[in-house]
Amino acid sequence: GFGTVNASTGEYTAPASVGSVTAVTVRATSQTTPAGTGDAAITVKPLLIPASESLNSALQDRTIEVTRNGSWTAAANNGWISVVSGPSGSGPGTVTYRVQANPDVGSRNGSLTVAGAAFAVTQSGGGTATLSPAGNSVPAGGGSYSVSVTSGGAWVVTGVPAWITGVTPMSGFGNGTVNYTVTGNGTAAPRSATLQIGNRDFAVTQAACATSMTPLAADFGASGGAGSVTVVSGCTAWTATAPSWIAITNGSGGATAGQTVNYTVSGNAGAVRAGAIVVNEASHTVNQAGCTPTLAPVAATHLGSGGIGSFAISGGCAISAPTVSEAWITITGSTQTAVSYSVASNPGATDRYGSIWVNGAEFRITQLVTETIEIVPAQVTLYPEGRQTFELRKTRLGVVTNVTGEGSWSLSPAVGTMPSAGYYWAPSAGGFTEGQQVVITASYGGQQVAGQVTLRYPPGTSGAQVYPVGQTGMTGFFMLRMPKPPGAYPDRRQWLAFHAATPDGVTDCYFDISLSGSPSATLAGASLWVFPQITRSTVPPVYGNANARCAVDTVTSFFYGPPNGNYWDIELPVKFLPAFAGTKTVWHRSWTEMGPIPDWVTKGTWTVGQ
Repeated sequence: GFGTVNASTGEYTAPASVGSVTAVTVRATSQTTPAGTGDAAITVKPLLIPASESLNSALQDRTIEVTRNGSWTAAANNGWISVVSGPSGSGPGTVTYRVQANPDVGSRNGSLTVAGAAFAVTQSGGGTATLSPAGNSVPAGGGSYSVSVTSGGAWVVTGVPAWITGVTPMSGFGNGTVNYTVTGNGTAAPRSATLQIGNRDFAVTQAACATSMTPLAADFGASGGAGSVTVVSGCTAWTATAPSWIAITNGSGGATAGQTVNYTVSGNAGAVRAGAIVVNEASHTVNQAGCTPTLAPVAATHLGSGGIGSFAISGGCAISAPTVSEAWITITGSTQTAVSYSVASNPGATDRYGSIWVNGAEFRITQLVTETIEIVPAQVTLYPEGRQTFELRKTRLGVVTNVTGEGSWSLSPAVGTMPSAGYYWAPSAGGFTEGQQVVITASYGGQQVAGQVTLRYPPGTSGAQVYPVGQTGMTGFFMLRMPKPPGAYPDRRQWLAFHAATPDGVTDCYFDISLSGSPSATLAGASLWVFPQITRSTVPPVYGNANARCAVDTVTSFFYGPPNGNYWDIELPVKFLPAFAGTKTVWHRSWTEMGPIPDWVTKGTWTVGQ
């Protein structure tokens, strides 16, 4: 009953679906008498043999038998399955297909379509599930280690470098343990390798050989010197390196528990420097002081408006390019003996500070905010021997400060004196011309400011002087010094009085000296009048007059001007009567026609002999 037979023709037709290979016997019986029989053996096969497959995780090729009598084709339905041969045929034939290795732990299902029928393929998982540990960091000395493998299939260890030895086992199926040994690393560089265990990477990293140096650093002066450092290393070979100014005398070796490396540091004529003696990853720092130059000056103060400056360099150092600490300081010139610079204006509301460094020497710059200075009072008028205190004031950020004592003061012209900062003393009468101006200049912080003194004589006072004021004898000379004012020369008058009691006493002797006209620097064109008060009708007075006690010889009197032309000296010969003997007080007053008559001033004494 497996299939059908056409009784007329004897044709056998197999069933439409055949699950497996089946042996079928077809028997024919004759219609004659006696009847005869005959048997035919038929093998019935499925369309595809096998109908499906379950495979392990490995890469493999498999074959499918196709029993179709007609034409057919074969194609894979998954990327990990491919048709290697027999992609089509006519009549019975075979199809070869390839299954890639399964890297996953779990199984996977796929299929091919062959002769219109589905051919199922199931592949078990073969990948490594986990490695424990996932990797390993090994010290330079190496050692023996292991890694646990969790897997659902077969696995192989690959990618083993020469410095990893004793790997056992090199392959396995399912769970297991891989043992391995890492040899010592005698090089100064770390190394690493990646092993593959199944489908997992296993990274092994090994540290470089260890090296240390003792001490870690040393300091030297600018003159240099000798030093040493101890090297402890696990490396099979090492070489010490250093900059050219550090000379090493025994700078190589191998694995050692302590080797001394000697070195010499050369003299340093430049700036501070630092270098290192290096052995593999270890280092010994050498710090050397620089040749420190002498700067003059060592600091400067600039106003808020900015400016320029410079300083000198000495000391014989090899000067490196100077550096600045702030962007508002610019080096404008640099040589082995000097540095010039500029300072930008200060836009801020506070002072600011910066430095210029030359081979470790510092030049300090202070820049003030904008400030102003002034002299108070700015203008004054003084009389002979007048005094005036000027104050130098600085205004900065709205704050006024007295900086009189910090300023530098000067006079132009040098008329009068300034015994201390800001304190002016006008000259005595005759030491200046009427209306003369003296400029008082004060300097502070790079700024200058000026004030002005106008020198005048008091109204009605001629400013004349008389000397000497202490003499003995019946005759003598008086010198009268009469200042010369600018412009037209008004009448000037002086009175001299010799008395024993008061200026208006009966024992007094008076002289009235008047200078009028418009005299030049040598008194040319001037008129000189000398009158004894009690004999005004006689010019000159007649000596021996009953009322006269003294007389002036106007004929022999003379006068002259000094080189500066600011005053005239008039010399008067005086003669006294014998009755005027004794010590007399000399009184003096002088004035011009422009003002009131001043008071008498005591000038000294005159002793008249018998």
